[in-house]
Amino acid sequence: MKNGIRTRVGVLAVVCSAAVMFITPGMALASTSSSSAAEVTAAVNKYANGLAANYTTHGSQPANSLEQELVEQTTGEISTAKQHGLNVTHATVTPQVVAVAKNTTGYSVTADLTTSLNMTAKSGTTITLLGRKTDHLDSSATDRHDLQLTRETGANNYSVTADSIQQEQNSDADQTKQLSAGANSAPSALSDRSKWDSSATQSTFGTNSVGVNYITEMKYADTWTDNAHQNKMNPDFPDDDDNCTNFVSQSLYAAGLKTTYGNSFQTKDTSVWTWNLAGIAGQTWTWDNANYNYTYMKDHSKTFTHGNNPDIAWEGSLLDGDWGRDGKYNHAMVVVGDVITKNSTTPVIDQKSPNRHDYLFSDSKANAVKEYKKVSWGVLQYKYN
Repeated sequence: MKNGIRTRVGVLAVVCSAAVMFITPGMALASTSSSSAAEVTAAVNKYANGLAANYTTHGSQPANSLEQELVEQTTGEISTAKQHGLNVTHATVTPQVVAVAKNTTGYSVTADLTTSLNMTAKSGTTITLLGRKTDHLDSSATDRHDLQLTRETGANNYSVTADSIQQEQNSDADQTKQLSAGANSAPSALSDRSKWDSSATQSTFGTNSVGVNYITEMKYADTWTDNAHQNKMNPDFPDDDDNCTNFVSQSLYAAGLKTTYGNSFQTKDTSVWTWNLAGIAGQTWTWDNANYNYTYMKDHSKTFTHGNNPDIAWEGSLLDGDWGRDGKYNHAMVVVGDVITKNSTTPVIDQKSPNRHDYLFSDSKANAVKEYKKVSWGVLQYKYN
């Protein structure tokens, strides 16, 4: 706690979601009076606007209120863009209120905040995304925040005086679900598939010796994390509460990695990888558990080689986080690009749970250390041949 402000910033995804009081967005404010709803909406929007503005003006002016100081702390700890030769030219923070509760000092509010950053390359910075050089990077990240709203002294307005990003707890519990009835093996609408499926455009560039196309893998990941899909999963696959590894598996399946046959007795067999086991078990642990997925991809997919340095993971590779260094991976993400300067390099990643689109891995790494202290990374480098 600093100067009366409680904050815990951790912009990072892990495998399992925390238990929260959940109310659908429409119900959250509908359950309060119209005046209270207006107060909450105004306060959260004001805070979100302050966060957005501070990405481009961070540190230029001294904070003159508790809320401004909180804004400075939050935005200052999240983005490592400047360290990697990027200018943040525009930022928006879009809030969606999930739950509201009155308390003795004001309101406790749970809200999803989606931060979108438009970044351009400084001189000497090279950005590669989805196999192509580009001069800009447009990233987004969604996190669930617990906010405390307190009435401002001598005013009727409320300000945000505490912001805690919910830390999602890891679990090795079986989260498997059966494929929904009538689902297809891949998205059937060509209008959707053409965004990511190389076969839809008859392109073979990027396909390795086992038939996996890393361009398709990256485009699938990029499509299903963009603004139109940030709160969605492909309906042709099971949707877990925690989808980071499920999403990695979907991206690789879309790219051409073949599933293996298995039955309900093989849910934890590390040589079997599928979302739809014969019987009633649903998907294998290799499909939706980061630790099991890492083992399958390393030992059985013939698509990856073991790497040692996550900072130089190249396109199509996978990064797995071990929170606490207990030897088990808790989170997985897909590398879709990189940002390189004379003195630094960082991958660009996509992930689910929570959603990250064209996101700097350096931010993920920095916040993992802040959140978990002891962190290690598994690196699976994509085999291009």
